[in-house]
Amino acid sequence: MLAEKNATGHSIFGPSSAHRWMRCPRSLIAGHLAGDNPTYYAAEGSIAHWLAEDWLTNGNPYKHLGTVHEKDGFEIEITEEMISYVEEYVNLVKAMPGTHYVEVKVDLSKYTPVPSFGTSDHISAAPGILRVKDLKYGKVWVDAEENEQGQAYALGAFEELDWLYDFQEIEIQIAQPRRDNYDSWTITRADLLAFGERYREAAHKAWDPEAPYNPDPIACEYCPARLTCPALAAVKVKIAASKFDDLDDTEMSPSKAVAVIEQEMVSTPRLPAFNEVSVEQLARIYEWRPILEKYFREMYDYLLKKLEMDVEVPGQKLGYGRAGNRKWTDEQGVRRMLRGRGISDLDMYEQKFLSPAQAVQLLRVSLGGTIKENDARIAPFVHQPPGKVTMIPASDNRPEIASAASAFDEDTDAIGNS
Repeated sequence: MLAEKNATGHSIFGPSSAHRWMRCPRSLIAGHLAGDNPTYYAAEGSIAHWLAEDWLTNGNPYKHLGTVHEKDGFEIEITEEMISYVEEYVNLVKAMPGTHYVEVKVDLSKYTPVPSFGTSDHISAAPGILRVKDLKYGKVWVDAEENEQGQAYALGAFEELDWLYDFQEIEIQIAQPRRDNYDSWTITRADLLAFGERYREAAHKAWDPEAPYNPDPIACEYCPARLTCPALAAVKVKIAASKFDDLDDTEMSPSKAVAVIEQEMVSTPRLPAFNEVSVEQLARIYEWRPILEKYFREMYDYLLKKLEMDVEVPGQKLGYGRAGNRKWTDEQGVRRMLRGRGISDLDMYEQKFLSPAQAVQLLRVSLGGTIKENDARIAPFVHQPPGKVTMIPASDNRPEIASAASAFDEDTDAIGNS
């Protein structure tokens, strides 16, 4: 069935999902059988990509300003803000040296058991150098380093163009204007060919109907099959049952996953007190936080639908949440009433200065330019306090800050050396 679907032009081994099936082989077939759940944000990203392609191909993006496009059941308007963010990507692309290829289809069939392809946002090729740029319109941070999608696009472009350019250096670039993220990662020809062999091995393993599950925090987060995946359920049970030492051994068959669930669910699940386990164990558990939080959000939606269908959910019932903010239904009438009670118009209205974001939009209308350029115009008049100290993944590109303890150690050393 999937081979037939692949033949219609919907690539089964799409590079955009390579981060998932290269980690968890079973997720390829299970994910396609489960089907995608379209979201507004994915639809918005698709329209932003379309706008970028049209801009680079035909120019004049403002002819689309205010137009509304339907995508996967969502209506997406092309706004000044979208044009401004896409402009940052377009300017970067235009500045790249070499021959440009926009929205180019790359063939990866050499590496997969059935014909497969992907469509790269932009590729530029010059003697010895291949550059792949991937536009990300969303706000979830994306790294260029070890990015499977970017490497897959590079692999396909390499197969088609290497005879002409003799690539020795490959650069994977991310353009994420809404996060001001323009990360890049450079690898050698040998590195890319080694990735190709891993890609081939993972693809053939994933095409096996009996491929094993291998739950992983990255692979599972957006997997379409996560709600019915027995292996992911087994991992959640292990975490709840304090079986942390088993988290490194997650590859399993469906029967093994079910056995884990049946064995551990006979007792009451218990999460540990933090002082009962090591920091290393807590760190391994914490990697699963997004999956567990999403699990309970989706469980809530599922049970709410059951209640709305008049299905009994023990311990729960339908009710109204917190009331929304009050709004006037008759502003003219209340204005007359307030005046009649001696309240002046001056007291009825409040006025405040526009925000920096509103100022940037006004400058764009008045002077043109990108959001980044107009941010620079107001920068001398703006103070933005840093965010509060938080824990972020070590792979995050944000700089590391010194801890309070390390600062104390430095002061102690300075005193001792004085």
